[in-house]
Amino acid sequence: MDFKNPHDPDNIIITAKIQEWVRLKMGLGMDTMVQVIELNCIDPGCMDKETRIIVTRPDEPGIQYRVHKPIVYVRKLDIDHLQKM
Repeated sequence: MDFKNPHDPDNIIITAKIQEWVRLKMGLGMDTMVQVIELNCIDPGCMDKETRIIVTRPDEPGIQYRVHKPIVYVRKLDIDHLQKM
């Protein structure tokens, strides 16, 4: 099942918004990389897709967070309750 927004088919707008929310929540500067990707989810109770957020500070390994829903359904409240992997 594909989760596509007809007004943002490549999820560019929502991905940028998620990155902005993560930066604000964690107080991250522009030297920290924030990646947002959508993957297949195999956990029980999870939709077909999940969103992974990888935060990589300079000279540190990345930390992954997950939201058990596709990118198009992620909202600011989800970012406020991120779960580390």
